Amino acid sequence: MHLGRWTILAIMGIVAACAPTIGPVTPPVEVLVVLDSLDDSLRIIPVDSPGVVHTIELQPQSGTVVNALALRGSMAAIGFSDQVEVLDLGNGHQPICGPSSLGEGLISALAFGGGDSAYAATAASNRVSFFATLQSASCSGQYQQYSGAPQGLSLARGSVFVVVGNGPGPGPCVPGPQVVCPSWVSSYGAPDSIPLAGPGNARAAIFASDGFLYVVSAGSDGTANGTLSQIDPLQKSGVGGPTYPGFGHLPSYLATNDADRIYVTSPVDSGLMVFNVRTHQIERGYTNAVALGGHSRGVATDDLGRLYVLLAGSCNASGSRGTVHVLGSDLVATHDIPVGRCPIAIGVTEIPSIAYKFSD
Repeated sequence: MHLGRWTILAIMGIVAACAPTIGPVTPPVEVLVVLDSLDDSLRIIPVDSPGVVHTIELQPQSGTVVNALALRGSMAAIGFSDQVEVLDLGNGHQPICGPSSLGEGLISALAFGGGDSAYAATAASNRVSFFATLQSASCSGQYQQYSGAPQGLSLARGSVFVVVGNGPGPGPCVPGPQVVCPSWVSSYGAPDSIPLAGPGNARAAIFASDGFLYVVSAGSDGTANGTLSQIDPLQKSGVGGPTYPGFGHLPSYLATNDADRIYVTSPVDSGLMVFNVRTHQIERGYTNAVALGGHSRGVATDDLGRLYVLLAGSCNASGSRGTVHVLGSDLVATHDIPVGRCPIAIGVTEIPSIAYKFSD
């Protein structure tokens, strides 16, 4: 069908009339967020402009210590000992809710769920608290009790999974040459339980591109018996999937490139380990890890597959600063970004570009 001249002119007129109402769309900025427990601060660093840093000074209440971080979009949940506060990073870092106490003992993990929900694990009191960030100014809510110590949280297929990882020490541990403390994974709000094989002391979990949840078990200090376990998040109960040994001493931190790799780091070993979720092979284990030059306090990736490994500082007033060690997707180091004296957590997220003046 051929359009007539007047039809074409009419269409052009409509387009011209509508064009001025469509303004330019400003894309969000992908940023690193680094939490520091000695400086009591959040550092926000654009991944494409690592020399530009915006610092948010936190104000923990007397007697509390900055100790946990979770990110989703422009929201940041921050743990202050047994308290939690949620900030809006895209709106002048205004508080959304909190700070509020969630139970006895330090917060061991934070995570956002679906909608406006968030979760906080407290290992010392064996509980995970749930709160709706946009419905209560106090960040308070209900909690679920566990028979072990919840040390990690992860969102997978619409459910929040709790990593219950009893560590060496008091608790249901089996003594011997290699102390084994039973660990398992449960979905929040359900009576299910998936036991984890391996050395126990499960620390963290991450949802990978193959549809499985992967859980890192640290084992006991002094023994290089860390493992990675595969869990089907649709299974909910029964026997867990395969376990892959070879992750050294106390592996604790996980990240994924949302393609074929999971990255594992440790606060004790100075290397980056790599697991391939497509081949189910360890590409880089404890014995051939990528050298980092320091002990890790976290790992994250960006949309281009670059890696950001947080290396610990001295955590004292007169000591050295921590760094973010940046590697390309080829695992080749590119540069370091200096941060605070005691960085303890790292993440990558997107915030509205118009919300910040990164020249500050």
